[in-house]
Amino acid sequence: MELLLFNTKDAIGQGININGTAAEAWQSYIDIYKNASAMAWQNTIQDLCNILYIDHTNFNLFITILQKKFSNVNALGGKLTNKDFKLIILNVLPQS
Repeated sequence: MELLLFNTKDAIGQGININGTAAEAWQSYIDIYKNASAMAWQNTIQDLCNILYIDHTNFNLFITILQKKFSNVNALGGKLTNKDFKLIILNVLPQS
């Protein structure tokens, strides 16, 4: 448990259970990490879906930015497919 506490900045402030066994401390660390990962994934997918293309701007750059955001979502554990990505592209384009 000492290694976990030594390598974690403000373990108590992050909510890690240090009053029980090392296994309980590790489980609380994993639970906190899962919640943080889920929040990061949600923020990243929201960022991907909220970007909008503005007419007469660089379309290639826009697609490159979308691809990078798509990669970020999947790097955080998202399971977006190419089909999902195509639908996102269609949704973020203006009606014109």
